[in-house]
Amino acid sequence: MENEFIRELLDTIKTSQLVTMLVVFMTDFFSGIMGCKMQGEEIQSKKWINGLLRKSQIFLMIFCIGLVTTLLHYPLLYECFFWLFLLGEIKSIFENAIKMKIPFAAEISNIIDNFTTQLLKKISAYAEKFK
Repeated sequence: MENEFIRELLDTIKTSQLVTMLVVFMTDFFSGIMGCKMQGEEIQSKKWINGLLRKSQIFLMIFCIGLVTTLLHYPLLYECFFWLFLLGEIKSIFENAIKMKIPFAAEISNIIDNFTTQLLKKISAYAEKFK
């Protein structure tokens, strides 16, 4: 019984999604450094540490949301949070790509913005049904 719970918990908090998030975090972090360097900006340690702390908090929050939604049997809620956070990080990567003057980065960033806005509207409309 206890092993089933742990197995279900690990299945729900998908390891592949957490690994994906870590890869995206690292990509965002290093693209941010490259963007600063290419613009001739100085990399400030305070900004660097704040970025790492923010990413750690997001990772921990996604993990905790996974635990809670598993206990409540709401895996769709976890998926929504995961994808919204992932889209935010991907958007940040494209913002860094804009700093690096990579073609079409601004257009892709705008597409992600529009998609995220539409997704949040649909989630809000769906949540209104339960009030």
